[in-house]
Formats: sequence, C-alpha cells, structure tokens
Amino acid sequence: MRETGKRRRNGMPKYEAYFIGVKAILQQRGLWHDMDGSEGRQGMKWRLFCGNNTSTHNNGNTECCARHCLANQEDFLCQRGALQEALHPHHIRIDFYPKFYCECNWIERYWADIKRYARKNCDYTYAGLQKTLEDGFNEASPPDGIPTKMRRYYMRCLRYIDAYSRQLNVEEAEVDVCSKFRNTTYISHRKLAWAHHVVVVEVNTESKF
Repeated sequence: MRETGKRRRNGMPKYEAYFIGVKAILQQRGLWHDMDGSEGRQGMKWRLFCGNNTSTHNNGNTECCARHCLANQEDFLCQRGALQEALHPHHIRIDFYPKFYCECNWIERYWADIKRYARKNCDYTYAGLQKTLEDGFNEASPPDGIPTKMRRYYMRCLRYIDAYSRQLNVEEAEVDVCSKFRNTTYISHRKLAWAHHVVVVEVNTESKF
C-alpha cells in the first residue's frame, strides 16, 4: 500500500494497492541475482522470464529466471487465485480445466450438440432460430427428464482427463478413449457376431446313378 497524496473526509490519508515488482520482492527476501547462474548462462544477466510456459513452477527450478524463483516460494505456492478467494468463504468448489483442451470440458460437447441440432432444423428465420435453440436445449437436456446426454459428455471428458493424467499425448489419448467405441473385440475364438457369419454350402455335382 502507498499514499495517493489525497485525504479522506476525516483527514486520514488515502492509500492504494500497487505491485512493487518481481525484482523488489526478491530483493526484500534476499533472493535477487544480478548474474545468471543456470547452466549455459553463467556470467549473463539474470532474466525476468526464461520463456518456459510448460509449467508455472518449472519443476521447482528457482535459478532459471526471476518469475519462476518467485513462483516457487512457499507463500506464493499456497496463494489461491482471486476467484477462489472470493468463493471459498461460501464453500463453493472450483475445478479449472486445462487451457486449449476442449475435449476435457463437457460444456463444449453440450454446445456442439445444440449447434448440430440448430443446423439440422434451421429454417433461416430469426423466429425459427429462437424456437430451434429452445428445442435444442430441451433435446440435449430435458427439463423434466434424465439428462442422459449431459452425463455421457461428462463421462467422456473424464476419460480424456484420466488419459492425460497417465502421461498420454493427444493421439494416444484419442485412441485410449475412443477405441472401445470404434472397434469390436471378439473374446471368443469359436464364434463370430451374427453379422459376420458366413455359411458355406458344398454342392456335390457328381451323379450317383
């Protein structure tokens, strides 16, 4: 907090919150380095940001740059986000989905289903679009019925999240989640499905006379 130079009605000074900067915070804690000590950059100026966006904390590396050094401090690791701070007193839980992975967010499949319904039943009028959207919402999530589609979308997204948690890449996760719905596996070596039955009829053309 710092003074703004203005006074309140009671004569007390007004204060405002401001960010003093990463360098000032690290200097206060005795963690600022003028020279970079990371591998391959000895003797060079310490960077504010190393450019590694794959992880917020960069696997605990505090020497690569000033941002990751500050992000790995205990109080910063325990700090909640502004949205979490606002909703935590009301006992509301927040789940954050990863960025740029729409297959992990079930609401994306919900919107896609509604848009598919709107395209299929479009009459190219505004009044018709309003009715079609309402019917699409009711079709995807019946107001008086069981939201079966919503549950399917949610479970499909959970399968993707589970696949990514097992360190699978995008292609491997796609195969892991969707292969069971695309391929038919026969567990019996003695019989096939009815659609694949082949009847072989042997005709004896030799005359018995």
